[in-house]
Amino acid sequence: MTKWKQKDWEVSGPCPEALHQFALMPDEKVFPNTYSGVAWRAAYRIWTATKDTPNVLDNIGPYEKVPGADLEDLDLTGFMVGWTVNAVRQMLRKAPGGNGAIVTVGVGNEPYPSVGPADLAMRRAMGGGK
Repeated sequence: MTKWKQKDWEVSGPCPEALHQFALMPDEKVFPNTYSGVAWRAAYRIWTATKDTPNVLDNIGPYEKVPGADLEDLDLTGFMVGWTVNAVRQMLRKAPGGNGAIVTVGVGNEPYPSVGPADLAMRRAMGGGK
């Protein structure tokens, strides 16, 4: 059996190893009190709240709360919230959703759309979507 080991959360991305470490982690206190550490702490809370029902993440838009994941005490920026939800989506092999703190200008690849009501409202406000 693989044991939990201290991971460098300052440079680690959302990969299968991170998901494996989440499953073995004793508690969220192992994350450092840094920008990256707090983002990972939020991702850990989101993963804990959704790991048994990952499809709930399909309906979370960029400005919506994740049911069961209390993030209020972490003082996250909008970018951090979008990153944490998408990090968990990636670890659970789900398509990424929108990040309300990022605006894409120009024509690029079609992003995977989020289906939450806030995301739909944002697309309408920007002149797209139904």
